[in-house]
Amino acid sequence: MLRIQSIYYMSVEDITSSHAPEPGTEADSDYYDSDGEPCPGWYFDLGSPGCLPDSTLGPFDNPRDGWMEVTDSGMLVHPTFEAGQDGQRTRHALIIPDMDEDRIPYFIEIDATTNIGIGILHDWGHSFINADRYWCGWKVEDAPMINESSFINIARHGCGSGSWMPAVTYVQARQILQYADRLDDYFNDSGIEFENVIGDETSLDFLACRVASLLCESVAQAIDLEADTMRHMMEDRA
Repeated sequence: MLRIQSIYYMSVEDITSSHAPEPGTEADSDYYDSDGEPCPGWYFDLGSPGCLPDSTLGPFDNPRDGWMEVTDSGMLVHPTFEAGQDGQRTRHALIIPDMDEDRIPYFIEIDATTNIGIGILHDWGHSFINADRYWCGWKVEDAPMINESSFINIARHGCGSGSWMPAVTYVQARQILQYADRLDDYFNDSGIEFENVIGDETSLDFLACRVASLLCESVAQAIDLEADTMRHMMEDRA
């Protein structure tokens, strides 16, 4: 199976200076259209590692959308592991930089504790990400795609800022309390002290909002921390 070897931008000047047709011949490069006109944009070289490209796809308006279109043809490769009779599984979610078209999507690993929190959010019915918890890893076809915008505001500004209203709306927040046993396990595993969960709340409604907010914010912060680490690694390699 072919893989993405490189992603790069070609301007009209790049194309005409480096891939100009020989005098008297028609332009047949990947960077020209059928009328022989240069096509500036983002391009993806596909092939086997360490070999010359087998094909070039493009142009695309930006790296993110180009990456999504190219990988949709079956070249999206999740980090996987063998899970016995279940076959190949993954604990990695695909993060989509929906607020920045100049970056490509990337994988992050969802650890066991964050996975518990994701499961509670899913069962609560007001999750801020489109994902359920994994059991021995997700099947690759079920692995979630998570938009950066879905967790960054919650992680950095908190639910009380209006970033996630279900966590601060009484009727919705109270529903989270039915998962008290799982919440207890999650907060313990996350290192969140019981006293911090209870706080100084004086009513069940206030307590429910605090619990729901702590759950959403801690899950979002865990995802954001992993995503931020990966973003820095990608920048260092650029």
